[in-house]
Amino acid sequence: YCQCLCLFGKLFIDHKYIFFDVEGFHFYILTEATTPLFDHVLGFFSKEKISYDGYNLACIVTFPPYQKKGYGTLLIEFSYELDRYLAEQEDRVVLGTPERPLSELGAKGYLAFWTSVLV
Repeated sequence: YCQCLCLFGKLFIDHKYIFFDVEGFHFYILTEATTPLFDHVLGFFSKEKISYDGYNLACIVTFPPYQKKGYGTLLIEFSYELDRYLAEQEDRVVLGTPERPLSELGAKGYLAFWTSVLV
């Protein structure tokens, strides 16, 4: 399932490498419950299980029909909250950063996120 998410995400992010070995990543999937038995995937982000560079997010994708609805910002915010929680568990002080380079849409998403946080 996660390998298919990576391949699907590659359709929307030109500069990302395709990883067929997804064992080194955690995947966090945002869904909408359309029926009691079916969840509709809106987007996802992946995070390296062990990041030597301090990345809190490896890849983030909000699928095109759900872009510009705040879901990307929600995923970014969750990645920072998750990193804050893990930092407390590991007695780290520094929070992580997204893997770079950011795509054009990724840069816009982070700009919108930090603008809403700081303003």
